[in-house]
Amino acid sequence: MNDKTEIRFRARYRDFREGFVHGVGWSFGVSIGFVLVSTLLVVVFNTLGGLPLVGKGIASIVGVTQESLLTRSVVAPR
Repeated sequence: MNDKTEIRFRARYRDFREGFVHGVGWSFGVSIGFVLVSTLLVVVFNTLGGLPLVGKGIASIVGVTQESLLTRSVVAPR
């Protein structure tokens, strides 16, 4: 191999290695962040009274949506 080919190979290998390490670090950070945020949400929901609080909110949204659908005109404009 000549010197230019060897330099290009080393540069590509270095770029691959750095990209791989950065990718592993990013995925590790995302995993740890997800665990921390989900744990925080569970603690907050438990102190506020649990998941029925969330269920009531979703039930309210569903009720408003169903009421809106019933009050709309059945006949579609042409």
